[in-house]
Amino acid sequence: MGPRMRRRGSKFGVLAACSLWCAPLSADDSPFRLAYRAPRECPDAAEFARLVLGRSEHGRLVTDQSLARSMTVTIRRDQGGYAGTLEFFDLDAESVVRELRAPTCRALAEALVLVTALAIDAQLPPDAGAPGLEAPDEYLAPSLTRFAPEPAPAPPRPAVVAPSQPARRAYWVVGAGGRLDTAAVPGVGWGLGGFVEAARLVADERLRLGVSWGTAGATKDREHARFDWLKAVASGCPLALGVDAVELLPCASLEVGGLVGQGQKSTRIQSPETNSAPWVAVGLFARLRAPLTRSVDLELEAGPLVPLTRPEFEFHLPDLLVFRPPAVGLSAGLGLGFELP
Repeated sequence: MGPRMRRRGSKFGVLAACSLWCAPLSADDSPFRLAYRAPRECPDAAEFARLVLGRSEHGRLVTDQSLARSMTVTIRRDQGGYAGTLEFFDLDAESVVRELRAPTCRALAEALVLVTALAIDAQLPPDAGAPGLEAPDEYLAPSLTRFAPEPAPAPPRPAVVAPSQPARRAYWVVGAGGRLDTAAVPGVGWGLGGFVEAARLVADERLRLGVSWGTAGATKDREHARFDWLKAVASGCPLALGVDAVELLPCASLEVGGLVGQGQKSTRIQSPETNSAPWVAVGLFARLRAPLTRSVDLELEAGPLVPLTRPEFEFHLPDLLVFRPPAVGLSAGLGLGFELP
């Protein structure tokens, strides 16, 4: 092959590379890649992407390694509502950030869907080969820096209609964990517990029903005894205070069950007795909840516990008081919660 043929082949290679590179720029769509993060009560990434595609006229979601513009959407809890941001780079490679706020996550998500769709359509590359069309010299992304509950209509698109009712997603949680208790048994008792919780039935309230079992030991005058508790626990948390995905919940609880004290055999106690007594207590505590995954949370709670029944357990040596519940004790727990689909 001579030099002339090699030069011709190189020209064909350049033309082929140009055609492959320029084809996406002249296509009648605006490919984008979506990065989305939001609390669990908000729409998930799949729903948000579906809503954006429904609003956009030219958007095409890219999930492979193809060239596409990256749109980053972040929603977080804030005082009095929710705050969200949209970040991307425009055709001039300049960073663009849009910030919005709304009282509910659903309303904020709908506003972010509209802003994201407008931004995607505004970044559509010019098609220089289309007949009868002139490519504009400059493309400007729409400026919408703050969400208002009743935005003025901006032609040619209709105004966004706010939802008639705040959308809240009720869900169920089951969980289990370990517990510490200084009210129902002598010293510091340890135990296990499980629960079922209904969350966000109307607002941010949580209602929980659980069971707990635990044990501890006591020694008086060189004689030993074992104490166990078994109780049902009902608790309610009227609101949730959150930063991003971490929640702090003030709660109240009611415990109903029984205490069992059993003496241990010794040289002086040949026939140990087992006594039981009812148990009723109320408590106030704080629960800290942090997500490990989208459906699994780590929980830590602690607070004072006030026994309403304070039975006495004695050794007959003669009568020797072994244990009586204190006026105020402490209850704490660490566990995992699993959100049911």
